[in-house]
Amino acid sequence: MNSKKFAEIYREIEGLSPDCATLPLPRRFSLDPLNRLNEEIMGPALGFFKDLAKREASTTDLAMEYSKRPDLQGYFMSRGMDLSSLRMMHIRARHHYTKAPIFSVAPGLKNLLADTGIKDNVPAKFLAAPFNTCYLEFDPAEDRRVLAMSKVGPLDLIEGCFIQEKRLERLPSVSRNAREMLELDPLAPVRVLDIAFTSSPINSSDIRVKNSPAGDKLDYIQLLIQDESEPVTDLLERAIKFATTRSDGLGALNPQAKEAFANALRENLSRLTKVLFYMHVDRKAQVSQTPTKDLEERLQAVGEKKKAKIERMLNRTYDRIVVGPMEYTPLADRIKQGSALPGKRAPHYRSGYFGIRWKGTGQAKVPDLVRVKESIINEHLLSDRPEREYEIR
Repeated sequence: MNSKKFAEIYREIEGLSPDCATLPLPRRFSLDPLNRLNEEIMGPALGFFKDLAKREASTTDLAMEYSKRPDLQGYFMSRGMDLSSLRMMHIRARHHYTKAPIFSVAPGLKNLLADTGIKDNVPAKFLAAPFNTCYLEFDPAEDRRVLAMSKVGPLDLIEGCFIQEKRLERLPSVSRNAREMLELDPLAPVRVLDIAFTSSPINSSDIRVKNSPAGDKLDYIQLLIQDESEPVTDLLERAIKFATTRSDGLGALNPQAKEAFANALRENLSRLTKVLFYMHVDRKAQVSQTPTKDLEERLQAVGEKKKAKIERMLNRTYDRIVVGPMEYTPLADRIKQGSALPGKRAPHYRSGYFGIRWKGTGQAKVPDLVRVKESIINEHLLSDRPEREYEIR
């Protein structure tokens, strides 16, 4: 890469608004200077990555096709980049070149899910996003700085994750050790799920990218799913066990770092699983927000003097699909504490939950998974309306 061009692009990146660092990684890397930087780094492999993205190829496809390209191997090896680096590059490129959507978890969803009491061991079939290629943001970008300030511990703040899926008629070529440890059938269909959690550069532990939009740390895991009824937790534990035995990646870390990474992976995948489960059950609880479209229309209508301001505003915003309620008060907080008068039952809450409801009649009945909403029993006692009395027998 031309060093002069490289320096010029980095000056543009440094000139971006500090607010750009709060954006989720796929949006940050779609900003013009960062996109140009990535394409310069790809160099002669740009067409290779674009083709993989167009076909929504998995990271397994990447490895297989890269092994047949000695020209690209020589190019990246001369720049100190291994297959792990290319895997992260492919995940970002697949999202970018397919113009994949960003889903953003609304602030109220965390408390709502806590009230439902959903566990981690949901069937693997619910660990599936609405699109084969998308990104799920755990918290809105507007809250990123506050969340980073309240973060405790050495681990970075997780923004969200890339979710990239591909279904195959049979298991791709993997080692015998991988088949045995991951309990895979070489002749059975498989759903390849590439998941990459992204860290926010806000208060990053890496001083080189701290508060910079160029921060690109990803924690990656691949799940090969053949039994959709198997609990997600079982799949993950096998994947972690296999990853820790490898000579690269997670396997190259010291025991303490391995355990810390594995625990963070469990926590993040648990959060992801619960949100995807909710999205599957309550599909209507999604709202599209398209502020960039409005700004682009304004950009076309204003004069040259105002264009620069609107362009800066465009760099700080992004389109997203918001999942869940913006506000949700936990049931326990809605009820006044205290005992009821004799003969009256105190107001109390009944948690919401996910359950099966049958549709149809006779042999045509089919199960339908629904979310039963939370409720307050004797809610009328919280108001000034006359209280109903009953006799306890």
